[in-house]
Order: sequence, then C-alpha cells, then structure tokens
Amino acid sequence: MVGNMTPLHIIGTHLDIRKVVLLLVLFEAGKNRYKLGFKDEVLKYFKFLINDYGFKCIETDITFVRYESRVVFVNVYHGRGSYELGLEIGFIGNSRTDEVKYSLKDIIELVTNESFTPFQTSNAEGIKKFIPIMAELVTKYAIDAILGDELFYNRLDKFTTKNFNQYIANMNLASIRPKAAIAWKEKDYKRFVELYGAVAEKYLSQSEKKKIEYALNHRGHV
Repeated sequence: MVGNMTPLHIIGTHLDIRKVVLLLVLFEAGKNRYKLGFKDEVLKYFKFLINDYGFKCIETDITFVRYESRVVFVNVYHGRGSYELGLEIGFIGNSRTDEVKYSLKDIIELVTNESFTPFQTSNAEGIKKFIPIMAELVTKYAIDAILGDELFYNRLDKFTTKNFNQYIANMNLASIRPKAAIAWKEKDYKRFVELYGAVAEKYLSQSEKKKIEYALNHRGHV
C-alpha cells in the first residue's frame, strides 16, 4: 500500500484495460446522491489542474467531473453502483469512445511498484476524506501523465498490457487447472499437454512446467 492509507474493500470494480470491455453495467445515480458533495469536493481540490497546468473543467455531474488540457483529459468519478472513487487519465481522442484510459491505480503501481486499492465510500464524510488524498496522490505520482509525457505513457501502456495479459492468463489457468488435475490423475498425458498448450510458459508454476515435461515424455505410453 502507498503511505499509511488503509485499504478498503471494493464491492464493485472499475476495469478499463486496453479498452477491453469485460462487463458493462449502467447505473442511475440515486436522487439524493448530490448530498454527498462529490462534485464540490472535486472542484475544490482538483482546481490545481486549472491553476497550475492549464486544464479546463468541461463537464460536471453529481458523480463525474472531467478536465481537459489541449491534449490530456482527466476524469474523476464516483462509481454509481460501486461507490468507488476513481480517476482516469489519457490523451484526448476524436471521441471519448476512442480514448485509452489509465487509472490512478495503474499510475501509482507503475511508479511505486506497490499495490494500491482505490477508495470506496457511500457517505459525505468519506468524500471529504478521500478526495483531498486523491488530489495529493495525483500531484505526487501523475504529473508526467498530466503533462502528456509520451515516454511515461509508453511505460504506462507496457505496464497495463502486461497486467492485462497476466489477468487473462490467470482466468485461463483457473479454468484449465481443474481439468488438468483430472487428466493428470487419470494419466491422460496427451489431454494434460493439450490443456496447457494455450498458456504461455511464463505464466506457469514450476510444478506445472515439470508435469508438462513429464507428460510430454509419457503421453504415448498410456
């Protein structure tokens, strides 16, 4: 974790990696959502984007505020279903659907090499507590992104691509391993090798690599 911040349990997650949409759920904000004061807190603590970096605030809503410079956008949001407090940043596209979004979590984990859990809150006290911290984290870790530094975005792109590939590999392995365990128990080594054939070797455990090597040498013996 970064600093002394306490990780919060995230009920709903925001996943936008490489513009791949895994699940899209639309939520309508509750009628009393404005009472949380999200918009006002964001406008107060993210004003440095306007004063120091030439951004303009171009959209405000009770759960969403967007800033833009000539080339970079910053979205600050309060998840309508998850109540997650998040920030997205990237280069402005021809349309918003064209934009590749990198999260504050991506940036912090790239820079610090430490895990970061986004904040989550459903009350005004949490908004007042966490929005200033988010703004501080942006000034500490995301200035290169704010300035549109292409070298930084290249690093960020490689980092998120690597994380996404690992995520997909983990999903595949979660599906493969139970089937592979049965094949191994039944000494169906041909089937065992076929199951792992779609997974890159770098994502396998040492135990799995050894079993695959054994299975390759014995698949025709049973």
